[in-house]
Amino acid sequence: MSESESSAPANRYPAADEWQAVDRYFTDTLVGVDDALIAARRSGAATSMPNAEVAANQGAFRGLIIA
Repeated sequence: MSESESSAPANRYPAADEWQAVDRYFTDTLVGVDDALIAARRSGAATSMPNAEVAANQGAFRGLIIA
């Protein structure tokens, strides 16, 4: 994985193309990729369940409403 890492790992249960486009838009426009997300993805890839993650845009939203 590159340091800038613009794409998320492949999803085990793929959604419709339209929903994937919406997620990509929100993630690229509002969330972006930071060092914590890169580290979390690397850690997940090293486990037996690399696709068990919360989407970056959903994680950022949860961070907003919980904080």
